[in-house]
Amino acid sequence: MDYHEAKELQERWGDQACDHPSFTDKYLFGSKTGDFVCEQCGQFFTQRQKAQRARSKESPRLDKLLEQNAVIKDRLAVLNKHKAELTQISTSSTSIDPYIQQQENLIKFADQLIQEMGVG
Repeated sequence: MDYHEAKELQERWGDQACDHPSFTDKYLFGSKTGDFVCEQCGQFFTQRQKAQRARSKESPRLDKLLEQNAVIKDRLAVLNKHKAELTQISTSSTSIDPYIQQQENLIKFADQLIQEMGVG
């Protein structure tokens, strides 16, 4: 997009918020400048600014994945701790066998989730 076209687009867009969904190359006097223009609002971005925006969009998803991974690991540690405690108690009482089985099933399910995520 030519510099002057981008300036006109900026004027038409005004002070509205923009999430900058797509970019195009910025041209000045018919030559690429190496910078970019938001196709929606006309704002100019350097190559570095555009790259930072792309990384910031990816980061929240990666952060969420890592956070979920940590939660799963914490839950597994709790389940394994309770499994060991219940196993000790079960030698004196058979009424907790169903609870042990439920926890073993939860542990297996959590292990399966971790394996499917490819982490752990």
